[in-house]
Amino acid sequence: PSPPPPPPPRATVSVTRRMAGALLHEEVFNFVHLDPFGGAAPHLDAALARAPHCGTLSVTSTDTAALYGIYPAVTKRHYGAATGGGGAGNPARPPWFRELGVRILLGAVARAAARHDRGITPLSAMFADHFVQIVVRVSRGAAAADRSVDPAAGVGPLWHCELCDVAAAGGA
Repeated sequence: PSPPPPPPPRATVSVTRRMAGALLHEEVFNFVHLDPFGGAAPHLDAALARAPHCGTLSVTSTDTAALYGIYPAVTKRHYGAATGGGGAGNPARPPWFRELGVRILLGAVARAAARHDRGITPLSAMFADHFVQIVVRVSRGAAAADRSVDPAAGVGPLWHCELCDVAAAGGA
């Protein structure tokens, strides 16, 4: 008879109570789940600065008024994206507002990763009325970063025809 298979590798889990931004700049983690109270934008650079190749980043953001395009000025300031609608005087959400929120968050993560010569590959996206969550795989290198922020290959735009009210998504 053949010998039994080796036991699976053990995972190392540590629990600490520190400022997340400082900890993420000091240590390398293969998996990070970023779930701040409010928006995730201020924490993206810290989460991606030392992300390893093939590391996984999960981001949950609850500032849906910005992500869903209700406050375009906040969306532009926090996430670097133009929604072209809404506003304090016109808080109407487009019918595709959840898709918009996912794309805005993915775009912000891609740009933050690119600032640190990293690229992302989306693994999953989930949304609800009060949050948007994405999970991405991180790749190291300038080429991966360039692919992530390339509009033709990355997140891509979302188009809307005002005449027929049809939305179409671009990108990979």
